[in-house]
Amino acid sequence: MIRSILFNKRGQFRVIIVALFSLTLAAFGFIPLMGLPGALMMAVGDFILQWTVGFFGYSGIFTFPRSDAWAWPVAIYATLVWPIGFFLAYVIAFRLISASRRTSFIVWTFVLLVWVTLMTLWLYFMVKDFVGGI
Repeated sequence: MIRSILFNKRGQFRVIIVALFSLTLAAFGFIPLMGLPGALMMAVGDFILQWTVGFFGYSGIFTFPRSDAWAWPVAIYATLVWPIGFFLAYVIAFRLISASRRTSFIVWTFVLLVWVTLMTLWLYFMVKDFVGGI
């Protein structure tokens, strides 16, 4: 089972390439860019959450006070976490689901957006506890 997930029909080890790309993305976003990719992914997830659950009382992660104390560490943490979703989305879309290339790309995009949204929601509750609730 795992061999069929990790190897494609020609026996190439593409999953390792995607995993290395994800690690490189996390390292490049963490060291020279200082958390900006994570902040961008949090903004995408925040936008999705405001449109989907905003009427349930979700106010947005960027509306909390004392942003000088939590914004940069949370963005750096998000920079380290969101490439995991890049890898998981690849494995789910291109290895577990046998579909056309176009359908696999749509599944990959959907899984990645779900990962970013769940990551942002988790960080929202972490920041809410840190700030003391609103």
